[in-house]
Amino acid sequence: MSISLEESHSDNANHYEMRAINRNNEELVRRRAIERIQVVVIFMERNLDRPLRVHALAEMAKMSQGHFYVLFKRAVGLTPIDYFIRLRIKRACELLSETSLLVKEIAGLVGYRDTEFFFRSFRLVNGLTPGEYRKMATRPAKWDQNSTSECRQQELLGNTL
Repeated sequence: MSISLEESHSDNANHYEMRAINRNNEELVRRRAIERIQVVVIFMERNLDRPLRVHALAEMAKMSQGHFYVLFKRAVGLTPIDYFIRLRIKRACELLSETSLLVKEIAGLVGYRDTEFFFRSFRLVNGLTPGEYRKMATRPAKWDQNSTSECRQQELLGNTL
């Protein structure tokens, strides 16, 4: 059986056309996945006071939990739980800087029912207790910009999560 030169070129053209279609489909799937991750991120930002479960977030994104976890980390740079903790702590930093609410009240507003756990999480993210952060944040002129406080550094640099 012999293949003519024309048939060979036709097969090559079909092959390249199929690869282009596959690349376009992959790009479309990737964009849709990113859009679904963005919906979840917005939901997280609006529900800081609620406990969230990764499986529920994955369902919201219409993905398996494993696939969601991998895509979320790739898109955001953090795991869903780490990102949610940082969102909560960032909001707590804002409340500490802008209000005179008690730390216990702020902990509740950002979803921490256990104040001690809030203190540990806050210190882990910022290197400071909430009280230390409040003292530093309300006196910006005396603030050491080399401090490890992530919230204050983001405030100074104008960055957000």
